[in-house]
Amino acid sequence: MFSAGFYEEILFRGYLVIENKGRRVLILSIFVFSALFALIHFHWIDWKGMKYGWFEFDISLESCYWTSILFVNSLWFYTVRFFVFNKTKSLLPSIAAHIVSNSGVFIVKLVQGHVIGLY
Repeated sequence: MFSAGFYEEILFRGYLVIENKGRRVLILSIFVFSALFALIHFHWIDWKGMKYGWFEFDISLESCYWTSILFVNSLWFYTVRFFVFNKTKSLLPSIAAHIVSNSGVFIVKLVQGHVIGLY
């Protein structure tokens, strides 16, 4: 939960984003890498068949909903990184926002009973 927020922020908000080529390129890269960020979380794949070595694409309303939520989350993390008050463009605020987001998802899933055990 914590390491994913840390490493995804370093990769997407730090390494991949194109900062020094102008405002248009920055905004375009933010949208492109937000889409990539949402897609790599694989809410559009049905993993139930993986024990048999295969999977199916699940292009349903639910998968589109969760992928769009991840896209918006990514846009939020970029906003936190490039916000006016973050004058040094530090990754720390976006890392903190990502960890808080992941923690919130974990707590909701824990309350709903989807967490089997805390290892």
